[in-house]
Amino acid sequence: MKKIADTYGYLVIALTFAIGIILNFNFQDRINANEGKGFDGDYYYKIAEQLKQGETPSVRAPFVYRVGTPFLASVLPFSLYTNFTLLNYTATLLSSLLLFYWFSLHLKEKKTALVLVLFLMTHWTFYLRYTGFYPTTADPVAFAFILLILIQMERFRQSRSLVNGLCFSLLVFVGVFFREFLLLFSFGILGYGQPYDSQKKLWVRWPVLTKNIPWFLMVFLLGGLGIFIVHQLVSVTDYWYGFSDSLYEYMYKKSIFDLIAGAFNTFGASLVLIFIFWKTSKEFYNKHHEVALLSLIALSMCWFSGGDTERFFMWFSPLFLIPLGRIIERDLPFYTNKKIWIPLLISMVFTFRMFWSIPPVDSSYSFRLKNSDYKFPLFQAFQENCINLMSYHGDTRIAFLVMLEHLAVCVFILLLYRFKNKQEYKRL
Repeated sequence: MKKIADTYGYLVIALTFAIGIILNFNFQDRINANEGKGFDGDYYYKIAEQLKQGETPSVRAPFVYRVGTPFLASVLPFSLYTNFTLLNYTATLLSSLLLFYWFSLHLKEKKTALVLVLFLMTHWTFYLRYTGFYPTTADPVAFAFILLILIQMERFRQSRSLVNGLCFSLLVFVGVFFREFLLLFSFGILGYGQPYDSQKKLWVRWPVLTKNIPWFLMVFLLGGLGIFIVHQLVSVTDYWYGFSDSLYEYMYKKSIFDLIAGAFNTFGASLVLIFIFWKTSKEFYNKHHEVALLSLIALSMCWFSGGDTERFFMWFSPLFLIPLGRIIERDLPFYTNKKIWIPLLISMVFTFRMFWSIPPVDSSYSFRLKNSDYKFPLFQAFQENCINLMSYHGDTRIAFLVMLEHLAVCVFILLLYRFKNKQEYKRL
C-alpha cells in the first residue's frame, strides 16, 4: 500500500507539473525587463554567454559567483533562453518530486505530503509558474539542491556514517556553485541528537554537541572550499553588494512588518494554524533540533538578506511547512471544518494568484512609494506590475492592507477555535 501511495503521489505531481507548463505557455508572458532576462537573470545570462564562448565569467558580484546554473545552460545545445527554460523546468519537476519525498519523511500520511506539495506548486513564486515568467533565474536548480541536502541531512542524522557524511559534504560543496547560502545547511548537523535543553547550563548538552562539531566542520569547510574555488574561477567587474552590506542595510531598513507581510504573501493565512496549535509545532521541533536550528537561520535570512522576502520564504518552505503538515494530520477535524477551510481557501486563491498570471514590470515604477495606478487589494495587488506583489518592494499601502486582510482571516479562525473550545468545555 505504501508503494501505491508513493506512486499515486508522484503521478499527481507530474500531472500537475504538465498542466502548469501548458498554462504557462498559453497565459504567462515572460518578464519584460532587460529584453526578457530580468534583473539578476541579466547577469546569469551574460555569464552563460561568456562560458559558451570559452571566456572567464566576468560580471558584477555577487552574481558572478553563482556560476552553476549559467554553466549548465551554456552546455545545452539550444539557444540560451531555451536552455535556461529547459534547465529550470527540469529542476522544478525534480524539486516537486523531492518535496513529496522530504515531507513524507516527516509526516505519517502521504496525502498530507501531497497536499503540501500541491499547496506550493500553485503559488506564483514557486518555480513551476515563476520559470515561465522569469526563465533566466538561478533559483530552481538551487532549490533542488536545498532538497537534496535536506534529504541527505536526514539520512545522515539517522545513520552517522562516513559515507553519509561525505555525501552531505559533496552536496554542499557542489551546491555553493549555484547559491552561496547553501553553506548554511551545514549548521543542521549541530542539531543532531537533540543537544539543546533549557534545563542545562547555557541550554546546551555539551557532550552531545561536541560529538557533532567534527562532522559540522567537515561539511562546512568543504562547502567553504567550494566558495573559495568559485572566487578563483571568476573575474569581478564591480561589487553591487556583499553579505555584510546586505546584512547592515536590511537590519536597518527592513521592519518586522515587512517580514510578516512577506510570510503571509507566501503561505497565506494558514500560518495562524502553526500558532493556534503551537504545541504540535513545539513537539516536532523538540524532536528535530536540526530543523528548528535551520528554521531560525532561514527566518533570519528571510528578514535580513535582501528585499525579495517572498522568494526567500519559498527557498525555505521545506522547513517551514513541516509543522503545518503535522497540524493537518493531528487536528484534521478542526482544519476540515467548512467555517475554517472555506475562508482559508478563498484567501489562498487570491494570495497565490491561482487564476491570475504574473504581471509585467513597470519600468517607471518607484519602489515602496505611492503610485498613481493604485487599486484596492484583496489578498494581492491587482496592478499590472509584479513589484506590487512583494511586501518590501511594493507600494506600502498595498502591503499594509494585504497584511491587515490576512490578519483579519487569522483573527476569525482564532475566534472560531476559542468558541469551539468553550463549547466542548460546556459539554463536560
